[in-house]
Amino acid sequence: MSLQNQSTTVLKVSNISKRFPGVQALLDVNFSLYKGEIHAIAGENGAGKSTFVKILAGLIKKDSGTIMRNNIPVEIHTNLDATKLGISFVHQDFGLIPQMKIAENFYLGTAFPIKKTKIQWHIAYAETSVWLNKFGLSKIDPRKPVSFFSPAQAQIFTITKAFSRNAEILILDEPTASLTSEEKDILFQALLHMKDQGISIVFITHKLEEISEIADRVTVMRDGKVINTSWVKDITVGSIIKLMTGKDVGAKYPKRNLALKDTISLQVKHLTSKKVKNINFDIYAGEIFGIIGLVGSGRTEFARVLCGVDPLESGKIILFNNEIKFRNIREAIEKGICLVPEDRRIQGLIMDFSVCENTVLTILKRLCYGFLPNIDKRRARKITQEFIDKFSIKVQNMDQKVKFLSGGNQQKVVLSKWLSTKVKVLVLDEVTKGIDVATKTEIYKILNKLAEQGMVIIMISSEVPEILGVCNRIGIFYKRQLQGILEAEKTNEEEVLKFMFGRGGA
Repeated sequence: MSLQNQSTTVLKVSNISKRFPGVQALLDVNFSLYKGEIHAIAGENGAGKSTFVKILAGLIKKDSGTIMRNNIPVEIHTNLDATKLGISFVHQDFGLIPQMKIAENFYLGTAFPIKKTKIQWHIAYAETSVWLNKFGLSKIDPRKPVSFFSPAQAQIFTITKAFSRNAEILILDEPTASLTSEEKDILFQALLHMKDQGISIVFITHKLEEISEIADRVTVMRDGKVINTSWVKDITVGSIIKLMTGKDVGAKYPKRNLALKDTISLQVKHLTSKKVKNINFDIYAGEIFGIIGLVGSGRTEFARVLCGVDPLESGKIILFNNEIKFRNIREAIEKGICLVPEDRRIQGLIMDFSVCENTVLTILKRLCYGFLPNIDKRRARKITQEFIDKFSIKVQNMDQKVKFLSGGNQQKVVLSKWLSTKVKVLVLDEVTKGIDVATKTEIYKILNKLAEQGMVIIMISSEVPEILGVCNRIGIFYKRQLQGILEAEKTNEEEVLKFMFGRGGA
């Protein structure tokens, strides 16, 4: 990407350090940002990326170091300080209130147009529409609730809000994590439009291919330190991974297991619910079966039915030659079918519980003894330590609250929680979402090993390269039906996309 304003540094950070109890989160971090630059920050989970940008946004106070804004030393103690300096932090969850109107959300945190104590809604709607038009949302009615937005539109709207408040520096934390490929393209067009107007953008992402697509420079962090800053044109994705991890991680996707096609582990026959229709497929012993589809295609809805979250209307589920039936998620778990949900923080973990408490949450009945149930804490800790060692979970100790772990380590705790049960079928919905490259590879190896040991693994993902790299076969959903099943080694990204858009076999 060309950059015309290298001589204009709008933000310069020198020797920033931050320590939390027992953890050196940042150490002597140096960083600069040019006017009209998109500057990516890459690093493994726990590298210090989020802590660093939260200091810039006034959400965390630095311990030491200096921040220069337009060559003037500044102190950022609060989010209001950052806003006054033209720095806006766009959260991954957008920070919007879905039930409120778009115009109401647009004015949250600032003054509504008021006359004689009354909100002038006609002005509010008109001003909101003007800003929506500027960023390609011209067909959106500001009177509609924010829940009307697609994820991409919600992300662009949040950026629009920041821009309307005279933001000159935007900090985006994983902005594409929940977006489809098409939605990502819409967002990137909006970012390039802002770049052309001189807005500087700090862009945190785990999707390294996006760095070469959108960024001018990339800074790599590891263990709280800046390891390298390069122009994107001068560095490869492989080099970024090596800088992130400190080592060559080898193949991104481990070698697939051989599926035993004469042994069927799971059969799904004519599975139908209110949200999916007539789903049929078999899973062979040793394979990882992938499921992909656009948002709303039925992929997640299918998983919810298979795991007892939503009711099954008709059809059969045959596991290891025995038909199994269940009426709810509790009975499904008892039959050995478990779901690792897409949102680990809300649906997968209790964030204020410790690593140990979350790990044994599903087996409390097994750990209880006595007339008045007491938990065998020694056994609970032994089981937790086994998983910490087995999955290389990075924790201070097992009593640490999971909310303080990186995303990758949180996901390993979710896996540990289910694997501590007698699980036979593990359904994983976006299991690597928001996780760094090296940890993704670790999780792929864990899933390979589990499949090799006889567990049925169903992996749902929105990332076509991932589903092709990890799975043996891929079931593709379209309009709440299974559009087709492809063998990963005999297909390619283009063919998978054709099926995803309902043009399979054409």
